[in-house]
Amino acid sequence: MKKHGSFAALVVSIIFFTSAGFAQDSTLIKLKNHFALQFQLGDNIRLTSFEGFTISGKYHLSKFAIRAGIEAGNFNTKSNNRNFTADTLTSSTEEENHGINIRINLQGLYYFNVYKDVAAYTGGGPFFAFYKRNKTAYYNYSSPEKKIQKENSTEIGLTALIGVEWFVKENIGLSAEYGINFSNYHMTIDLISEPINGSNTPKTFNSAEYKIFQVYANSAKLGIVIYS
Repeated sequence: MKKHGSFAALVVSIIFFTSAGFAQDSTLIKLKNHFALQFQLGDNIRLTSFEGFTISGKYHLSKFAIRAGIEAGNFNTKSNNRNFTADTLTSSTEEENHGINIRINLQGLYYFNVYKDVAAYTGGGPFFAFYKRNKTAYYNYSSPEKKIQKENSTEIGLTALIGVEWFVKENIGLSAEYGINFSNYHMTIDLISEPINGSNTPKTFNSAEYKIFQVYANSAKLGIVIYS
């Protein structure tokens, strides 16, 4: 948390001195009517999705910009675990996992004057996330059974952020950004257990529901912005 606070204080200082010290129109690079794609700089200076989004882009309207990000993915996995004693199969577990996740955000950004290729900005906006997972497990022990676990979660919230961008060239910028999320998180879990292969194990059904309001900070992000 101390690291996040130091980074936020640095960005706030840049915003203050950029806006107060250079209140006149000293813009060297015109951002109006420019579109940009944004990528995050990961370990070893490799490019990754920005803020976890598969695609993140922004369009500038004078000093204001609109930024949107979208992430969509799915997974299908299978695993098989077998235990043997003296070459005799004593138990086995087979699992199948299927899931999908979607995350969308929309943010408004306000850019202070660009001076000597540096611009500070602030902004925020809403985001929505959805996650679904189905897990089926077959347990072959003394009482063979099948367990089905279904998870569904949604998160709706707002992000507030501050950042600074340094234009290496007229169409390429490096950015540093820090944000805080406020969100309502809702999750449901259904668990069904039923016997297989004639087992006498009774069928059971359990469910759980979680509703959480949360405030959490995003880690400081370094990125590269490519303008068209």
